[in-house]
Amino acid sequence: MRTYTIVLTQEPEDGRWNASVPALDGCFTYGDTREEAIAMAQDAITGYLATIARQGETIPDDVAVAVATIQVDESVVVAAMD
Repeated sequence: MRTYTIVLTQEPEDGRWNASVPALDGCFTYGDTREEAIAMAQDAITGYLATIARQGETIPDDVAVAVATIQVDESVVVAAMD
């Protein structure tokens, strides 16, 4: 059994949750709720791995994921819009 990290982000416009799998290039899905996005990610990962296995490609290992918070000077952004 393999374990993969998924990254969940919520859309501010509609509240929908996006799920991406950093170790699997292009493996992305979404759900109306966080739980649905996780379930959809499980299905997306399974399908992704089945596809690359059929093609004879190597199954990728998970990758390290880090989250960082940075501060941005809003005056620079506002000035750029003028």
